Amino acid sequence: MNLLELPIVRRARLQEVLGDGRVRCNLCERRCIIHDGGRGFCKTRINVGGELYTLVYGDINAISENPIEKGG
Repeated sequence: MNLLELPIVRRARLQEVLGDGRVRCNLCERRCIIHDGGRGFCKTRINVGGELYTLVYGDINAISENPIEKGG
């Protein structure tokens, strides 16, 4: 199966095309410049042919149990 066909892989919105197959990820303050085939510092963004894709779309990133009844 092709990586881009997985349901958790989507084209990233916060990106800036720099040319020469490089893109800048603008999701966090690191502003990673990612070469074609490379991944960002977080390892959740990948550059495929000069387009940035997220590898974790729709994944749960936090979960907690919270009781209905809470004492005063």
